[in-house]
Amino acid sequence: MESRLTCVFCSAVIAGAMALPAGAVTLTPANVEVVKATETASSGVTAFAAKELSDFLGQVFGAKVPVVTAPTAGRVSLVLGSN
Repeated sequence: MESRLTCVFCSAVIAGAMALPAGAVTLTPANVEVVKATETASSGVTAFAAKELSDFLGQVFGAKVPVVTAPTAGRVSLVLGSN
């Protein structure tokens, strides 16, 4: 049991010590959005996927992630559908 705790602790320390690569963007609810591509915005499958992704990210971040039909300048856009 002690060796398992040590492994978990070491993994947490190593993961915490790793830095993001230069130019990496940290996703937050304030800078991320789900984009349904315009030509597929009315597609039931794309709409369902966009809602599911938005809901999942909302659970991860603890805040709502918007679903839009066009990318917003200055935000990280996760585009679904043809683009």
